[in-house]
Amino acid sequence: MKVLIIVPRFGTIHRGLETYVKELISNIDTKQFNITILSNEHNEKFENIKFKKYRLHNREKFDWIFRCKVFRKLLSYFNVYGSADFESLSLMHKSKNFLIKNSFDIIIPFGGYWSFFILNKLIDRKKTKIISVGQASVVKNEILQSDYFVALTPFAYEEASKIMDKKKIALIPNGVNMQKFYPTNTPAQNTILCVAAFSSDKNHISLLNALEKIPTNVKLILVGKGPLESSLKKHPVNQTHNIIFKSARLEDMPSIYREASVFTLASAEEAFGIVFLEALATGLNVVAYNAPRQKFVVGKSGFFCDVFNTTEYAKSLQEALITQQKDSNLMQAQKFSWKNIAVEYEKFFAKVIHEK
Repeated sequence: MKVLIIVPRFGTIHRGLETYVKELISNIDTKQFNITILSNEHNEKFENIKFKKYRLHNREKFDWIFRCKVFRKLLSYFNVYGSADFESLSLMHKSKNFLIKNSFDIIIPFGGYWSFFILNKLIDRKKTKIISVGQASVVKNEILQSDYFVALTPFAYEEASKIMDKKKIALIPNGVNMQKFYPTNTPAQNTILCVAAFSSDKNHISLLNALEKIPTNVKLILVGKGPLESSLKKHPVNQTHNIIFKSARLEDMPSIYREASVFTLASAEEAFGIVFLEALATGLNVVAYNAPRQKFVVGKSGFFCDVFNTTEYAKSLQEALITQQKDSNLMQAQKFSWKNIAVEYEKFFAKVIHEK
């Protein structure tokens, strides 16, 4: 059973999406499924996984265009909303002959609107089924161009059911590698960790505001990269608290989690939040926005609050710092072990191919 996964930046950046794909192809039964990854050039190697790689016009080359409001508005009329769309167009254009000449039972695109649009022009939809996976939540344009949809949370499942027949929707959450992420015998004290890109949607500003109401002996580690890093370093709380900004490689992340005692991410619109699972698997208490998706992932052991209410957010962080519940955190993470999630994908792929 032949499966193609389109991931433009596979092996070159390490966001939640790329981590998800790596874990999926590492855990799925390659005796049942012949997996090919279509992507940018990279040096990654996985046993029994095929790669088709092209040199792309990477998104960074086009960032300057979207700094201009006029250009942003003009390009939006053509369904180009960011520099990543140019990158996706580059990959789909260069791979068009490969897509025409090679047949697959299932194709899973992660290149945004244009990867779905061009696929629908190139492939035989009777022979190949397109699956949209909600790593960016529920995107109507992508679902409408797909045969099936994978919802990561019950909230996303219900939202997608307004667009697509429920029979074509599967609820399969993201997973966590319990062998990579595990607790230390001597947990850190008074240390809060946040792992997220330094962008406005991750809402670091609410975290820094809340930290101002927390004793100064509490340390904060912020791991990520992004355009807001310099402005976050200018926040007044940097003068009163020990705040460490760092970037890290994917292989460094398990040890970084073990440097903390509490994890938090103040993003209100997080589609899933793999980082929540990684923190739970490390035994950390998790403080998150009080919303359905976060509650599904973090479970009953979570500390939920209105992160936009500075006093309430600070109170939840302080409560998490003094609460001991490592076992319940580990039990929640175990529900999302990649060993179990991969089996769900195998069943779903078999169902899709059987129906085809």
